[in-house]
Amino acid sequence: MSQKDCTSLHGSLQHVSFIYHDAWNALPSLSAFLSKFPNDYVLHHVPHAVKSDLSLWLACLTGPTMSRSLLLRQCLDLNVHVDASLAFGLGFTFNNDYAGWRLSDSWVAEGRDIGWAECVALELAIYWLIQEGFRNADVTSTQTTQVS
Repeated sequence: MSQKDCTSLHGSLQHVSFIYHDAWNALPSLSAFLSKFPNDYVLHHVPHAVKSDLSLWLACLTGPTMSRSLLLRQCLDLNVHVDASLAFGLGFTFNNDYAGWRLSDSWVAEGRDIGWAECVALELAIYWLIQEGFRNADVTSTQTTQVS
């Protein structure tokens, strides 16, 4: 692949990601690949990670169920906090509600660490908010905790 083709593809997908938010996380591998070109004349083989992410983009862009509302999204401060702990497990708070889960002793494995557990806590919080009826909203949490 040439730098010109990679730049063109990357720019197009950046623009498309404004509509297809679900696939925006498939851009970093292409960005990293683009940074490897020293000049306009060098050709590079496409890395596996880029091919994998482009497969996600292909599925996203050709899927019949993809849609995106162009209505303005409301911004809600729902006081949502997620966390994970090696000692306890994972959980989240949402206003005055709390949900938590203990992790099994064997949860740490190849590709799983505390960051993975925190992502799982965030995903569970998102599912909870969807179950509560929140749609088309950007959820923030501006409350800060001060420790004395």
